Amino acid sequence: MNELDKIRRINKSIIKENGTIESFDKQLIELMSGRYDTRFPMVISSNSKCLDYINSNITNPILINVSTVIKIKEKHDIGYAFVSDSEEMIQNSIFAFDSLSHDTSKIIVLNEVDDENNPIIAVVRFNKKMGRDAILINEITSIYEKERLSNLIEKTYNADKMFYKNKIEHIRSIGFSLPKDVEYALSENYDRACFTKSQVKRDLSNISQSDKKLTLKEFMNYFNLTYKIIDDNLYFFDSEDTNIETHPPYDIDEIGIANLINDLNGYYEKYIFKDLSLKLAYTHHVDTSNMNYIQMYEYVKTHNLDYYMDIMPYLFGEKKLNIEELNDNTQFEEYIDVFEISKTNEELDVESDLEI
Repeated sequence: MNELDKIRRINKSIIKENGTIESFDKQLIELMSGRYDTRFPMVISSNSKCLDYINSNITNPILINVSTVIKIKEKHDIGYAFVSDSEEMIQNSIFAFDSLSHDTSKIIVLNEVDDENNPIIAVVRFNKKMGRDAILINEITSIYEKERLSNLIEKTYNADKMFYKNKIEHIRSIGFSLPKDVEYALSENYDRACFTKSQVKRDLSNISQSDKKLTLKEFMNYFNLTYKIIDDNLYFFDSEDTNIETHPPYDIDEIGIANLINDLNGYYEKYIFKDLSLKLAYTHHVDTSNMNYIQMYEYVKTHNLDYYMDIMPYLFGEKKLNIEELNDNTQFEEYIDVFEISKTNEELDVESDLEI
């Protein structure tokens, strides 16, 4: 059923002789003049493209009942001229969020305020079934000014309801204050187009964890290693092995620590890349037989996987170790690039065919 067929079944009286649909403006003019058939709803738009940031199904027509238009005017003192721009205002709305009281409804924050600077919202009921043909429509059930909108937003956010971002660059134009995490989530600094409180908390936690830099001791503990400083030299050894003479000493400076990290290739394969190869092969059906370390790392990053992302950025020089713990022994930069893996396994002198 195409757009025109849907509208014909909803209200055939607004289909013109040439097969086009009477504009919403014209319908409102007929309502004001008493010529509109109030038994039928008014059609704002034959599709829901203006709501595509909330729902990808844009084929539903957008309707409003005559009684709703009258209520908006009489109860909220919002005239027909304002209502006539509903589609454009929704298209340019700032954001939306799920209703607390109705599962199928969304609250849309328009880029509009009343004379007292209260934000104006529209309430839209999604996927309502209409008539014997059960045609799916989206219905505007109200448009009104909302005092203390920030309270409703905070309450909705705390209920872990979904928020949908649209023209968020205009959020300051409606002038209300929000909790810091909600303000962050609704900003351009947060790259999700929709979110819940639990999602924001997870993302903020991940950011906090990613900002924390490992110390040299934490880095080495990852590979069941540790270090000791003896006679101004740095030694590393297995955590359970006290025979430090098995490993050469390193200078306590940037070059010495980088050399130490560079000598741990065998540990990388044992603790990271063998298991990573298996995970990619069996969980994601990736042929890793000819992939080197950097190719596996790039795959994990590109596909937003969590595998070993707590440690691999340090191996590839994208994150720096915190070496404050060594500052008592020598003076150098607080953070250093510890290691940059060569681009091929041959340069690393390691096997390229990890067993699967």
